[in-house]
Amino acid sequence: MTNTKQTLGKVPFIIFLGLISSGGPIATDIFLPSLPEMPAYFGVSAAAVNLILTAYFFSQAVGILLVGPFSDRHGRKKPLGACLAMYIIGGLICALGNSVWVVIAARVLAGFGGGGLMALSMALVKECFDGETRQNSLLAVSAITTCAPLVAPLLGAAILTFADWRGTFTAQAIIGLAALPFYLRINETLAPEDRTTGSALSTFKGMGSMLKSGPLMLMVITTSLCALGVLAYVTSASYIYIDLFQLPQIGYSIFFSINALMGVVFTVLAPKVLKKVSAQNLVTASYILTTLGGLTCFFVGGLSPFVFLGCTLLIVSINGATRPVAVNLALDMHDGDTGSLSSLINFTFTMMGCLGSLLISLPWPNYIFGLGVMAATASGVALVLWTIMRKAKHI
Repeated sequence: MTNTKQTLGKVPFIIFLGLISSGGPIATDIFLPSLPEMPAYFGVSAAAVNLILTAYFFSQAVGILLVGPFSDRHGRKKPLGACLAMYIIGGLICALGNSVWVVIAARVLAGFGGGGLMALSMALVKECFDGETRQNSLLAVSAITTCAPLVAPLLGAAILTFADWRGTFTAQAIIGLAALPFYLRINETLAPEDRTTGSALSTFKGMGSMLKSGPLMLMVITTSLCALGVLAYVTSASYIYIDLFQLPQIGYSIFFSINALMGVVFTVLAPKVLKKVSAQNLVTASYILTTLGGLTCFFVGGLSPFVFLGCTLLIVSINGATRPVAVNLALDMHDGDTGSLSSLINFTFTMMGCLGSLLISLPWPNYIFGLGVMAATASGVALVLWTIMRKAKHI
């Protein structure tokens, strides 16, 4: 580890980073098996219940945007503790909520905390690791994060065998509590002399300079476009498997988890592939495959749950395995203001995901049709932008 002041070893430290990075997937995926029955429980429309997801995504985006620059000024550990507390408390309030609107409000609190955890996780990786070690650390954290959607829906479905949706939110809070022992042992990674100074508003000047950098912003947007398809899939998967394919909740959870499992496998294989293929070529290949996945979903994804799974392996799992590689290239494009850069990358990705969550709710002929259109379009545009950047030698 570059930062020798850490009391945690490299492996426990990466496990901790994986836990706090997994906050978002856990908070969304663990209660997805209960999503189709929640409209009847609360006596509201499916669109109103979907706001539970959308509210979390938007609040997460705000947390990402604000917490990173704030930590550049005040250090990493105190904001990290505050965000972890919001994530845990938000989950507990959701579990106690007596109306859909209370749950939505609590999701705003949990989302802000979860977003801050995401931003700080990436900042800690950049500050504590260098070069190839940082790239491999990002992939390791990504592998842990990818395990969240593998375990969360199965755990959610298991909880529903003896409890209702409240149990899934309680589990979210408990998982947040699991990160506390690690948090208590880490040291501050940003020395006082390395922090931004001046007024509170000046804290965001570093992000302002990034927004003016054309190549960097093009890179950030390109690496975030595939979130449209990923979050559209997360939002619609339970409806597709349970309502369209008529699978039971456990069947949905198994298919969803297989997708996540393959994401872990692809992420583990990525460092080996990178020994033979450049990072730039690997990312190019991933955009081609993701575009093909969207097109395949559009044309034949509705034939069976197995065909749909094959399509989403390309849309979701391939992208999840290669995005850390692209993000590492983005981190190399700017020095300093690590928290702000981390916030910008994660904020853009999250906002693209929010857009995907909203667009998939449009009156498409069916969810599979909409997912195919969105994934193919977003990945195709990303491929074009990536090719432009490579020809311009920005990466």
